[in-house]
Amino acid sequence: MHASCLGQVDLDTERLAAELAAVDAQFPFNVSYNRYASGNPGWKNCVLRNDTGDYNDIVFQGSYAGDAKMTDLGRRTPYINELVDRTFKPDHLKWARIFWCHNGVLMPHRDYLDIEEDDFTRVHVVLQTDLGARHSEEDKCYHMRPGEIWFVDGKYMHCAAAYSDRPRMNVVMDFEPGVPFEELFVDRAVYDRSIEPYWLDRKPFTDDDMAAVRDLHRVANRANWTDIAAIVGKVHLYHDVSVVHCYDWLLEIAELTGDRELIDETLDMRMFFIGR
Repeated sequence: MHASCLGQVDLDTERLAAELAAVDAQFPFNVSYNRYASGNPGWKNCVLRNDTGDYNDIVFQGSYAGDAKMTDLGRRTPYINELVDRTFKPDHLKWARIFWCHNGVLMPHRDYLDIEEDDFTRVHVVLQTDLGARHSEEDKCYHMRPGEIWFVDGKYMHCAAAYSDRPRMNVVMDFEPGVPFEELFVDRAVYDRSIEPYWLDRKPFTDDDMAAVRDLHRVANRANWTDIAAIVGKVHLYHDVSVVHCYDWLLEIAELTGDRELIDETLDMRMFFIGR
């Protein structure tokens, strides 16, 4: 797996809980990536740092010169900022956001398809989670534990979901690409590649399961297609099969319906999410 745990930080659970409660209740999250998400409420994010200092500026346009600027929302999260600043050097940090997911899935996708230059290096610090939160990359499925620092390689198909009693919240930072991981840390002792991921058990994926996926064409139509896409997009999170099959399965289901519009929509969906 290309995603990897880079280390772990200690969390002040009392300060963090108070701050996350305020974030959850009061922050104006944006849903600019709502096409990626399915569920109720699903997935959303808010910007703590970017190139302009405006939390409404939510569009990636590639890297930029200079340090990331704090937004008004960032100034309202002093403990999270303290955590970021004592862990990571500011030199290469370009974006910092809180990713929030609850009773929803972020559809299988690849990152940075809308910018021409090299990818950012995306690093998560897990703030709030439980075992209802699942992450995947290709044929692996894992759980990020509180305080863990994760690199997520967006070039590869991946997915996230949280079906839990409370939202899963990570602070997610995008650094300039090409900088060695150890150079991102204030204290290199925090950088620890020896932490074993928490691998999640999944059921075997059988021929009968594949037939059940394929049989979704019997009820598929344009009214429920996004719901069916979400069902198919979550199969790999609970069954031992790779996420890379998701859009091939959806295209097969669409073709079995014989609906040309569904087929075209699925081809567009595959291009949007994974670029092919």
